[in-house]
Amino acid sequence: HVFHNIRMRFGFESQEYYQSLAPAAFMTSVLEKAAKKKEKSGGRSGSFMCHSPDQHFIIKTIPDHEAKTMIRILPAYYAHIQQNPQTLLTPVVGLYALRLVGAPSLNIIVMANLFSNEFLTPSMIFDLKGSWVDRGGNTTDGTRKDNDLHEPFQMHTRDAVSIYRQLAADSKMLAEQGIMDYSLLVGVQDLNSARATN
Repeated sequence: HVFHNIRMRFGFESQEYYQSLAPAAFMTSVLEKAAKKKEKSGGRSGSFMCHSPDQHFIIKTIPDHEAKTMIRILPAYYAHIQQNPQTLLTPVVGLYALRLVGAPSLNIIVMANLFSNEFLTPSMIFDLKGSWVDRGGNTTDGTRKDNDLHEPFQMHTRDAVSIYRQLAADSKMLAEQGIMDYSLLVGVQDLNSARATN
């Protein structure tokens, strides 16, 4: 099973995965958060998106054409993450079609939550596309966009080169599969605040 192998590749044991998505706990979490209106939509697509109760995974509904695209590129995606241990692509660890009596089927994609580590909770999150058109500019909370980034990230040259090369390899794979709508999710942690907290 390819998704089992992908989960193992990213260090998720089957027992942990299925416990995270246990129906009872999961539905309780979704209903509680939805009632408090803390859950956000999946962007312009209008998809529903939420976290697993333990925050390790993100569950999102996707339309049929996106599910078909994921199935189509799955062999290339799997080969790429095997060949690129430092890939920055989001770990996609599950894809399901949920069929309910008297209702259309629902496609659900499961991804690893990149910011689930309680000791590495970012103080700011940026969703960057490399464009300034309709890309924020006055966001003070939540996920920020390109126009909300007012100063460059600073890092060691070695790290910058490594990230650039991996981004180039990841983007090349997506482009070869005809995928052009993607962005870079960046978490920024305030180390001074983290030290004070811990």
